[in-house]
Amino acid sequence: MPKDTIMEDLQVLADRIAWLKGENDRLTIENGLLRAASKEQRELNGSLRVEIKQLNEENMELRPSPSPHLPCEDVL
Repeated sequence: MPKDTIMEDLQVLADRIAWLKGENDRLTIENGLLRAASKEQRELNGSLRVEIKQLNEENMELRPSPSPHLPCEDVL
C-alpha cells in the first residue's frame, strides 16, 4: 500500500475521531440539560400535587354537609 494512501486513510480516521469526540461532547451536554429539566419537572409536579391536594381539602371543608331532611342533589 503506498505511503500517500496510508496517510490519507489516517487523516480520514483522525477527522472521524475528532467529529465523534465533538458529538460525544455535544450529547453529554444535552444529556445533562435533559436530566436537569427532568428533575425540575418532577419537582414542579410534586409541588402541583401538594397544591391540588390542599385545594381539594379546602374545598371539602367549605362544602356544606347535606341536610338529612333534603333530597339528594340528584333529585334536585
